[in-house]
Amino acid sequence: KEGKINLPIVGQLHVAGLTYGAAKVEVKKACSKIYSSLNSGQSHLSLTLTNMRTIRVTVLGAKRPGTYSVSSLATVFNALHAAGGPNQHGTYRKIELIRNNKVIQTIDIYKFLTTGDQSENVSLQENDLIRIPVYDIRVSIEGNVKRPGVYELLPGEKFNDLLEYCGGFDEAAYRKNIKLIQNTDDGMRVIDMTEEKYNAYTPELGDVFKVSQNLAKFDNKVSIRGAVYRPDDYEFVEGMTVADLISKAEGFRPDAYTTRAVLIREKEDLTKVLVDVNVVDGTLNLQKNDELVISSSFDFKNQSTVYIGGQVKNSGSYPYIENMTLYDLILLAGGFTEMASKHLEISSVIIKDEKAGDFTQMSVVKQWEIDTLLVDQSKNLAIGPHDIVNIRAKPIFEKQKTVTIVGPVEYPGDYVVSDKKERVLDVIERSGGFKYDADLNAIRVVRKIEQYDETGELLHRKEIIIPIDYNKILKAPESEKNFALQAGDRIVVGIKRGTVLVVGHVERNSEIPYANHRLKYYVSAAGGFGNDPFKKRVYIIYPNGQAKETKSFMGIRKYPKVVPGSEIVVPEKPEHKRKGPRMSASEVIGIGSAITGLGSITLAIVRLLQQ
Repeated sequence: KEGKINLPIVGQLHVAGLTYGAAKVEVKKACSKIYSSLNSGQSHLSLTLTNMRTIRVTVLGAKRPGTYSVSSLATVFNALHAAGGPNQHGTYRKIELIRNNKVIQTIDIYKFLTTGDQSENVSLQENDLIRIPVYDIRVSIEGNVKRPGVYELLPGEKFNDLLEYCGGFDEAAYRKNIKLIQNTDDGMRVIDMTEEKYNAYTPELGDVFKVSQNLAKFDNKVSIRGAVYRPDDYEFVEGMTVADLISKAEGFRPDAYTTRAVLIREKEDLTKVLVDVNVVDGTLNLQKNDELVISSSFDFKNQSTVYIGGQVKNSGSYPYIENMTLYDLILLAGGFTEMASKHLEISSVIIKDEKAGDFTQMSVVKQWEIDTLLVDQSKNLAIGPHDIVNIRAKPIFEKQKTVTIVGPVEYPGDYVVSDKKERVLDVIERSGGFKYDADLNAIRVVRKIEQYDETGELLHRKEIIIPIDYNKILKAPESEKNFALQAGDRIVVGIKRGTVLVVGHVERNSEIPYANHRLKYYVSAAGGFGNDPFKKRVYIIYPNGQAKETKSFMGIRKYPKVVPGSEIVVPEKPEHKRKGPRMSASEVIGIGSAITGLGSITLAIVRLLQQ
C-alpha cells in the first residue's frame, strides 16, 4: 500500500508508479545481487499480483455518467466501456483526460478503431476526470461502401478521410459520381461529387453521401443458352454471325432441337423482340446483347421419377428410365442396409381418364417378397413411372449401443452396453475404476438429444449435461440417481482442481486457489463486484455440471457453498433493476421534510380519534 516491497535478505524496494513489467525487472535486478543463479538461468523468479487496489474516476458525457471504482491498472478505454461510451451527442474524436485540472491527453477513438493504435489509451490515476464533449461534425455515408453508417469528422478532414473510416468503396460501387445531400438555410440540395473533388471537399455537419451501384449492363456481349456444349456469355465483335456464336459454344449437343431456335434481340428502347433464325444456316448477323436459345429435344418430354425409401443406403427420388426394374432401382439406391428384410411394398399411381368417369381409388399397393441377393429374377418386377417402393426393416433387428467414458479412469474408451438396464455405476466399474487424480465430485453424463420432423428429417441436435452424485450412487446403487444409459451417452470424469473460477460482472475474471472460504472471498479476490452486478442471482456451477443459485430471505442473501473446481458466475443486473441518478442534497432534505410533516398529520389524526 505504501508502494514498497520488503524482501528478506534483499531489502526494501520502491515500486510506486511502476508498471507490472517494470516492477518485475527491478525486483529481479535486486534479487540477482543476492541470488546469482537468477542470472545464469538456473533459478527463476515469479512476481504475481494477488490483490489490486481500486481507484475512483469520473466520466462526464457518457451514456451512464458518474464516478466509477476501477482497477488501478485500468485505462481510459476501460472507464469508457464501464460508462457505456459516449452518449447520443458525445464525440468519439476529442475525449479529454483531465488530471489536476489540466487536460493531459486528448483521445481519438477512431485511431484505435481504424488502425489499432492505442498510444492515447493511457493509464488512469486516482480522481482522474474523463470529459466527453459534444461532437462538431457528423455525416452519413450510404450505399456501396464497406461500412456504411454515421461518422464523426474533425474540422479540416476531407471526404477521402471519410472513405478511409468507412473502409472504402465495395466492388460494385459506381465511383465516378457520388450524390451529396447537403443542408441549406431553408431546405436541402443535391450536389454531384466527381472523383477530383474527393480530396478537396470538406464535409459539413449533416452531409449525407450516397454511393450508388454500377449498372449491370454490357457494351459487347452476346449470349447462347440451351443445348450447346458451352452455354455462356461471349464477346461480341462487328460482323459476328449465329454460326460464329455456335462455334464459340463448341457446337450443338446431340439432343439439340435445330428445327427452330429463338433469338431474343434488344431494341434501342431496351424492349425485347423475337427474330426468326435458321441455326443450321447460321448466316444471320448478330447485334450486341443478342441472346440465342437452343432447345433440347428432352424439353418436349415429361421426365418421370420413381421413389425408394426405407432400408436402402440412399433413399430418395430417381429419374424413371424405360424398362426399369425393381432390382435396378435398389442398385441405384446403393443396395440394402443391414436392417433390410425381404418384405417390401410397391405403390403404383392410377392414370385417370376424365372421360372414363371419376375414381375414388388413387393408387394400387402391392406387397412383395424379394431376393435380398438380387439373383432370383422370378422375384424381380417392372417399375412404372411415379412408383413408390418402401423396403421394410427386420422386426427383431436392433443395433448394439455403445457409451463412452473419458477422463482419469483405468480404461477409458467405448463400451458396448449389453443390457438395456445397464447403469452409470456398471460402466464405471467396467472401466477399472478411478485413477488417483479423479475428482469424484466432477462426474457428469453428456447426452445427445435429436429432434426430427414428421418426414424423419433431423431438425436440430443438442447436448444436455446430467450431473452425477457418485457418493449417493455408491450408498444406494438401486436408486434413480444410478440411471440406465442410452446409446451415445458419454461419461465424463473430471480431474481434481484446486482452484475456483470467477467470471461475469467482477473487476477481472480470475481463477483463484481454493481455500475453504465462502463465495464473497473469491469475488473479492477477483477485484470485487463490477458494474451493475445482479448479486441476488449469483450462482455456482459445480464440477459435475450442477448449478445452484443464491437464495434470499428478508434481504439476507445465502450464497451457495463453494467446492474445489467450482465456477462462480456473477450475472449483470437487468436494465429495469438498475438504480437511477442519485438525488441531490436538496431533494433528500425535501423528501425528509415531507415525511416529517406526514408523520405529524398522522399523529394528530390518531389523537383526534382517541378523543
